[in-house]
Amino acid sequence: MRHTTSLVAALAVLSLFSGCSSSKRSSSASTVASATSSTGAGATSATPSGTTSGTTAGATSGSASAATTATAPSGPDTEPPAITLTSPRRGAFSTLQAVVVEGTILDQTGVSYFLINGNAVTPGVGGAFRETIALSHGLNIVELEAADPLGHKVQSALSVISGEFLPEASVVQDAVGARLNRPAFDAIERVAAQQLGGVNLANQILAMNPLYSGSAGVANVVVDATAASFGTPRLDLDPQAGGLYVKAELPLIDVTVNASGRVIGIPYSLTTDVTSDLATVEALAVVNVNAGVVTTTLTQVNVTLDNFRFDISGVPGFLENLARNAVRGLIEDQVQKQVETVIPQEVNKAIAGANGPVTQQVMGKTVTLNVIPTQVTFDADGATVSADADMTMPAATGVVLPTTPGSLKTPGALPTYGTQRALYLSANDDFLNRIGHAAWRGGLLGLKIDQAFLQRTARFPSWLGFDAYLLQIFFPQLSSLNPTDPLELEIGS
Repeated sequence: MRHTTSLVAALAVLSLFSGCSSSKRSSSASTVASATSSTGAGATSATPSGTTSGTTAGATSGSASAATTATAPSGPDTEPPAITLTSPRRGAFSTLQAVVVEGTILDQTGVSYFLINGNAVTPGVGGAFRETIALSHGLNIVELEAADPLGHKVQSALSVISGEFLPEASVVQDAVGARLNRPAFDAIERVAAQQLGGVNLANQILAMNPLYSGSAGVANVVVDATAASFGTPRLDLDPQAGGLYVKAELPLIDVTVNASGRVIGIPYSLTTDVTSDLATVEALAVVNVNAGVVTTTLTQVNVTLDNFRFDISGVPGFLENLARNAVRGLIEDQVQKQVETVIPQEVNKAIAGANGPVTQQVMGKTVTLNVIPTQVTFDADGATVSADADMTMPAATGVVLPTTPGSLKTPGALPTYGTQRALYLSANDDFLNRIGHAAWRGGLLGLKIDQAFLQRTARFPSWLGFDAYLLQIFFPQLSSLNPTDPLELEIGS
């Protein structure tokens, strides 16, 4: 499952699901004849028809009928040898390391040479031939070439896909990978730091009122927060083996409180400030993956408040100390709670932000992408993320596609990522093969694009005609066409 960091490779995958054929012309005197035809489910023929002197003629058949025995025509020989293949079929899938190429070749004046993948083949009785061709992993092209003594030549080619296959219903293991280096965590720092302190923390503290309520002997006190402000937060996320070191600093904490109660039956009420020069939270963020769900937990959490001050004049010292310790503990708890909420949330987003399923419309087709994280590993330079994935599309309607063993499986391993860039992404060949397979199954490789299709899927304006005039703008030599003739583009699989 070799990974590649370029999705351009996905285009190559699409070729796995279609055969290919070609023809080459050669001349003898004034006669040129060449043709190739392929059958999708039965025999493959390379038999030209209707050629005349000075012309090139070809015939293509999409018949699914079984192979028939070719017979040599009567009259002057103006055509190249007729090749009829009974095996393999066009676009065949194979889990074997070899394929049998079998069929017949006939020509009115005989066959001067016959090549399969460049190797000479001698036909037997009735022009029959049977050759075993070795297959390599992936797309294999079987090329046939023959000529008669008059120089009439024919060439044909078809594809065979060989290897292991992943069933369509399975997810692709280690389909995608990501590498987050230190610059990526710098970006997470900036986003998360903006969520620390501020209105959210102030509201958390105010929601805890009363911050303290207690009594002792002839005195009691109730402490309520009325306002809170903080300086600009600072955040440091430092990758290391086993997790992510977290250090959050919140300077200039200032909480305005109202302390009220009674001392020897005499009521009192006063307003004062609870202050700290700096609140510091240090912790180790540990990231785990369970059943595709990424969770980040802060461990080894330590909170300190530098130069904490809270004075209540006129209250007995021991009661003041109780209130001071309670308020201090409450502020520490709320600062810790906010850090434990914000940091895991942002780390989870960065690591598992693309997991799904995510459904989008692509050219009128519903495409579902499901990324399932499986492992997150930290080191001194960053974190490496591995994920399984799958892409599915509903089967195309009105089209009968052949049964396949699934998408092609390619041997390989995860790539070695660099450490300079903030983010590296990779997709393995298995996943690119699955994308191509899903596109083929879903009919993205079998479309008719006309004005109605464009208006339905691409919001093509109704006032702009999809007609020959568009071609004439770029190709003036097509001026003979009627500019109002509608255009249709067909993509066939």
